[in-house]
Amino acid sequence: MVAHCGDRVAGNFLNTLVLTDVNTGWTEFAPLFRKSDDDVAAALDAISNVLPFPILGLDSDNGSEFINERIFSYCEDRKITFTRSRPYKKNDQAHVEQKNGNIIRRTVGYERFQGADAWNRILKLYRVLRLYTNFYQPSCKLLAKVRTGAKVTKTYDDAKTPYQRLMESSDLPSKAKKVLAAQYNSLDPVSLFAQIGQLQAHLLCVADQEDQSDEGTDTLVKPVDNPLTLTALRPARKLKRGRSSRELLLLEQHLSESRADIRKTVQILYKNKTSISAIARQLEMSRNTVAKYLRDPEAPKYRLTKPRSRTLSTIWHDKVKLLISEKKGTEEHSASAILKKLKADGFAGSRGTVRNIIADINAKPRRQVKEPQQNQIHKILMSEELPALAATR
Repeated sequence: MVAHCGDRVAGNFLNTLVLTDVNTGWTEFAPLFRKSDDDVAAALDAISNVLPFPILGLDSDNGSEFINERIFSYCEDRKITFTRSRPYKKNDQAHVEQKNGNIIRRTVGYERFQGADAWNRILKLYRVLRLYTNFYQPSCKLLAKVRTGAKVTKTYDDAKTPYQRLMESSDLPSKAKKVLAAQYNSLDPVSLFAQIGQLQAHLLCVADQEDQSDEGTDTLVKPVDNPLTLTALRPARKLKRGRSSRELLLLEQHLSESRADIRKTVQILYKNKTSISAIARQLEMSRNTVAKYLRDPEAPKYRLTKPRSRTLSTIWHDKVKLLISEKKGTEEHSASAILKKLKADGFAGSRGTVRNIIADINAKPRRQVKEPQQNQIHKILMSEELPALAATR
């Protein structure tokens, strides 16, 4: 069983049931809507109708889609020997696991597929892929393996296709061999290979798409057309750092327009029966934000506020400076001592505020360093050409 879930296992997605014959390597595969016993039974019926030989035994892993009453009754009614592998021993299914990687994953890939449209496209691909794999893809079978110390020597037979191995088998009736030979003579490997490529491209068009009906769909607004729209999803506190009042005003205008576009996109996606989780993944935002855009009738308005100024009145600054300069002998002039004197004059600040004033008074003037040319250019652009820069970045 191969899951086409992409990078997440939540929700419904397609699966592929893979059956391979250990003796000849003949492989069949069928897409499943769900990983359920009913879908597996229906796929077994469909595969048994196209197999050139009857199914005599079925060996599966320990998944609940196989180990259940439905599949057990299915095998009993058709006289199929049903066995399973040991728990947590994936190598017991080595033959089919190899086909999962070499055939299904290499052809279909690791994208997420769901819905009837994707199921039909995968089915068309598998109808061609089974012919190309079983009639034209040779493989070698392991005959012997000898270990000499740390060295392992393996011996393989000649490379043959599953079709060739079936034609050489004495267990296949001559009538079935004639049907296979006629089918083989009617096929063209070059044409099959070209069809597989076209069907792969056709399948990738519906990768990672929700199962939606085409009725009532609207044209989506693409918020990523404006580079500043992506910044609308980031915290505003990170955008206002180091910007002037004019830059903050321009950013506020861009953010309001961008968030209005995002809100419209969210509503259209939700109207087209896209889940909140899928919208959040597509627009790279949290589900709570998506729910807020759907709940509020109007786009929220955001305003970037300036950082709060921590400067005090020059009167208190001068008084602290005067108190420090009037220090006599061993008289203490710590922040606590100065705070007591200031409170007598009506000061309402804290000791930390007094410490900041003292630090400003005692700070040495910084040596003026000429800024690099690149920083000057950056200042000019940010102060005068912000809209143009945002449009061309």
